[in-house]
Amino acid sequence: MKGRSQVNIYFSMLIITIFASLATIAIVEVATTNIIAAATSGNEATYAALRESILESRL
Repeated sequence: MKGRSQVNIYFSMLIITIFASLATIAIVEVATTNIIAAATSGNEATYAALRESILESRL
């Protein structure tokens, strides 16, 4: 019986490790996507402000 219990413990640890790694991948994916979206929108906003100031200086 002890051998079977040991296998169950190892199998449980394997399942927990797999789910933890999947959760980590999901968190990194969401964080990376949000950073890219924020960086893109920030650059567009900065470019729009720069363009507006250039157009105002020409007038």
